[in-house]
Formats: sequence, structure tokens, C-alpha cells
Amino acid sequence: MVDRFYDGEPRNNIPKYAFPVEGIQDSQKKAYNELNRLLLDAIYDPGHRYIGLYWGGDLRGVIQKLPYLHDLGVTKIILSPIMDNPNGFLYYDHKDDNKFVVHRRFKEEQQILAHKASRMNTAYHGYWTLDYGEIDEHFRDAPKPDQDGNANRFAVFKELLDTAFDYNIGVILDITMNHTSPLHHTPEYKEQCGFEEEWYRSYFYDQGNVYFQGQLQAQGYDDKNSQCNPQQWFHKVHKIKNWNNATGKELENSVLGAFGFDFAQEKPKVKDFFLKVAEFWLTLNKEGKQTIAGFRLDVVKHIPRSFWKKFEEHVRSIAPDIILIGEYFDGGFGNQNSLLWLKESSKRTMFDFNLSDGIRYYFASERNWKGRTQYIKDTISHIPGGNKHFSISLPEENLNIQFYDTEQRVVDQDHNWLVFLENHDLARLRTQFPDMSDQAYIAALRFLMLTRGIPTLLYGTEVSLAFPYHPNHKPPGLHKNIGDDPFNRPMMIWEGEPNWKANIYEATKTAIAVRKACPAVLRAGKTKFLRCKGISCLLKHYINFKDGEMFMVRYGAEDSAVFYGYSDSGGHYEVDLHPILSHMSEKYLSRVTSDFNVVGNSDVILTDEHVLQLTLPEEGSVIITFNCYNP
Repeated sequence: MVDRFYDGEPRNNIPKYAFPVEGIQDSQKKAYNELNRLLLDAIYDPGHRYIGLYWGGDLRGVIQKLPYLHDLGVTKIILSPIMDNPNGFLYYDHKDDNKFVVHRRFKEEQQILAHKASRMNTAYHGYWTLDYGEIDEHFRDAPKPDQDGNANRFAVFKELLDTAFDYNIGVILDITMNHTSPLHHTPEYKEQCGFEEEWYRSYFYDQGNVYFQGQLQAQGYDDKNSQCNPQQWFHKVHKIKNWNNATGKELENSVLGAFGFDFAQEKPKVKDFFLKVAEFWLTLNKEGKQTIAGFRLDVVKHIPRSFWKKFEEHVRSIAPDIILIGEYFDGGFGNQNSLLWLKESSKRTMFDFNLSDGIRYYFASERNWKGRTQYIKDTISHIPGGNKHFSISLPEENLNIQFYDTEQRVVDQDHNWLVFLENHDLARLRTQFPDMSDQAYIAALRFLMLTRGIPTLLYGTEVSLAFPYHPNHKPPGLHKNIGDDPFNRPMMIWEGEPNWKANIYEATKTAIAVRKACPAVLRAGKTKFLRCKGISCLLKHYINFKDGEMFMVRYGAEDSAVFYGYSDSGGHYEVDLHPILSHMSEKYLSRVTSDFNVVGNSDVILTDEHVLQLTLPEEGSVIITFNCYNP
């Protein structure tokens, strides 16, 4: 998230230069600029206490931290949306609202809680796009004293692309094509457009308008003529009442939360607009060292699949190897509709929420349905039973079981799915599970780097960045949990600052190095889960009914393999690796007992019979590589 990463250009924190008033003859334009200048003072928080305001991160800050990302081992970065967003805010003014305040102690000073900013939520995140052909003034460099306020506005982004190329890092842009920015709440527009009365107030001058490089493309609400959707770019306003039974049309044509209008992508003029937008960003730096590597596609299930087919055809005609990552919330093998979205193209990918949920719960020792070893095994092995839901208290939910044909499960694509511990919508691990130890967190990170799919880190995951658990860190909304958006978006911390976790950083860096050294088995290899041998395993599994051990091997066609082991209670284990290692050629098999590397705090012996003997501490984890990693 660009605003929360690093402030490399303090002059753009209150960027009034983007809205000049001197010399402006057009009275309407001048009034617009004056209003924006007033708003800019109100929506920036230098003290980082009000989570809904801008905190100062920008593209210059990303450039300055590229050496850090390179040293960590990052190969691609996904930027939160950098396109121009409106200066305005939602104001939550309800007696039951939780305020947008970062609580550093149980009781906060009254003046902090009573401040108007404690109820404000702005577009710092970038998902309320106003102008699809501009970079937001909060993220680009300030002009030089002798320059116009909007001069060289793309220069810093081009510099980011070129500098990232020097570090062998690709840049992926997040793009929002589902909805407009929010509207200003007035009785007139609600009556005309059909918006319902909400439990928040909205203050946005631009009324859900759509621009491209300063040119108005479509109006959300025309104040002058009291007309809603005059250019007919949007669907009729409708809100989903029951998310559990929402139809495909409802998902695609409805207004989401506090967002503005829902784009009608089936209309040629809307479709063509977004194809033009994509082409603009794809070719922006064509004379430089590299163009963007791809797009993160926001809320793909709320946009017709027919549009995505046309979108992909167009962008691949320009950049055949473009990366397209779909954010299909709750997507994975347990969600048939997400697989249907993937099935239309062998080159798309998506975030694997199903496997990621399992990793989060399992290593936090939350033994719910998803927090079981078997759930992770079934999800990786494409067994639909792992996603079955059984409820004693709600027997009607037992019928909500989905079975899929193998053809529907896109088995050959899952190695491209993005797996994560944290993302920008869910609570940080150490917020949701405040008792989670460093050892368990490191174990989760190591597993993330070794499991199938492409590991993805939210900024700060590499040092367990998180706000503390606090009952008031619960955002407004019926389905929000403590620590969810926006309380999962603290400012990034750096080495030498409070709460920097050097042990977790080093463990992350090493696990990334293992992954990069063993691409044949970790990028597209096979996965096998093994059971340990001996009386201790028998006691844990069949007498004490523990579910706290995991032993996994990744292997492929080449003469290499990677073993992962974890134990929540610790102990001595024996695991027979011969069925896995025997696939190696005699050249490597004869020396494998001495040619392996251990990452982690574990005593390890590999016998001549290829039985692995290891001792793990409580919540300990170990990585053992065979013929592919030499630290």
C-alpha cells in the first residue's frame, strides 16, 4: 500500500500546488481548486493516529526502498492503485461506530477520540478512482519552484520502472474497473439515483464522475440538471441484500459498500474506455527500460466474465506476457465460481484464499475447520472434501457442499496462484492472533515459501508488522472483524525502529533464498505429505488426538527435493524419505545422505536407508534441501 510504505517526498503530503488559484480565470475551476486546497489540510495526518487519513507514503518512497526489497529477495511488487482519487471523505457519525483511531493504550485521551478525524475515511488506499489517466497528487513528486503544479507528473513513476529494472524487479499496477468514487450525500441525488439512506455521510465534490487526463468522460450525478447517470455508463443502483444467495447478475450489477456507481462494462463505450486506460498504462514507459509487468484486477467477481475475455485479448495484443492477477475474494478450489473465471484463460492467475486461510489458522493453532492439517493437504491435493462444511448447530449448512469435476479445477494452473499470510483486507496475523509466537510465525513464513503457488508478502509481513489487538480496532460494518481493513494498514517500520523483528526478517530472507535456489521443485514440483514413524507419533495422533505436526516434501523431475517439518509441541520424529528420494538418479542418490542443507533450529540425521531423524523444539520448523541450495 503506497501511502503506508515510505514517505520519500514530504512536499506532496499536502499537495496544494496541484490546485492553483492564482491566475485561474474560470470561476468554477477556481472554486473547485479552493475547495480541494481546504480538503488537503483536513485529510493528512502526520502523527499516524487516524487510520482513515493519508499518512505520507509515495512513489518516491518506493524508489528509495528498492534496495531493501532487492536484498529481501523480492522479484515483483504490486502497487496499490496510484491513479488519481478525489479529495474528500466518508464521515461515520453513528453512536455505535468504532472510531478510526489507532489505540496505543487501553484508554486514550479524550481529545484524540473526539477529534473529527477519528471518524473520517479518505481515499488514501487508492480504490476510489477519479481520473484513470493521472497519478494522484499525493503519490507523485512535487514540481520544482519554476514549474507548473502538474508538470512532469509521470516522471517519478517512469523513474520507478527504470530503477526497479536495475534491481531485476517488475512492477504490477492495481486497477479498479468496477466502481466510481463515492458521491456527496444530498437528498436530491439520492432521490434521483435510488441510493438508500446510509449510516455514514459522504463529502465528495466530484459526484462519482469519471475522467481521463483531466477530460470528463461520464458524470455520476449532474448537479446542474439534477440528473443521475446522464451518459448511461452505469447500472441502475442496487444493493445486495443477501450475500449468501446473491446471483451472478447481482454480484456484477450492484453497488458495493460506500463505493459510487457500478460500471456497465457490457456497454461498448465503457468497455472501450477501460481498454484505452489499460493501453495507456501498458505503454507509458515504452521508451524506458521496462513497462509495467502486469495488472492486479480488483474485485473480478463483480465484473462480467465477458468483459474480462475482451480485456485480456486486448492487453495481450500489446504485451503478450502480461501478468493478470484476479482478486476473487474467497477464491480457490473451494469456490467453483472462481475456477470458472480462471477456466476461460490458461494465462490468468488469482489469489488463493482457500489455502491461505488454512495456513493462517493452522500455524496460529486455531483448530477450526480450516485450521487442520487435513484441510491444507486436501486443498493442495485438489480433494474437494477438504472444503466440505459440516455443522452440528446449523444442519442446513451441511447441504452447502460443492463437488467439482477434475476438469473444472484447473489443476495445471495452481502453481501460478498467489498464496499469502496477510492481505490488505484481512487482519494481520499478530493482530488476529496476539498470542502467536515468533517461532510459529516463522514456521508459517517458511511453509508459505515452500508450498505450491507463488508466495506473496503484504508490506511488513516479513517482520510481523501489526497493530496490537484492541477491541476498538474493529472497523464499521456488519461483517468486519477486529484488525480488518483499515486496521491492518499501519505505517511500514524499518530496521532500527521500534518493533522491528530482526529474527523474523532473517528467517523470511533465508526462506526466499531457498525458494529461488530450488525453482524446479518449488515453482512447479509435486507435493507429498508424509507421516512420521515411532511411538511418539502414535501417541500424538491416535491417543492425544493432536493435529500439530506437518511433514511435507516438494519434488520434481530433477535430482532435487525440499523437505519441510513442523511441530507445535516439539519432539523427536522419524520420517521415511526413501519413496521420494528414490526418484533421483544414482549419481545423486549415492551421496544424498551427506549432501543436504538444514535451515532452522533442528538436530537432523539422514540414515543410509533415507530415514530422516529430527528433533524439533516447541513450534519449531525446519527446511531441508537436497541438491538445490547452498548457503
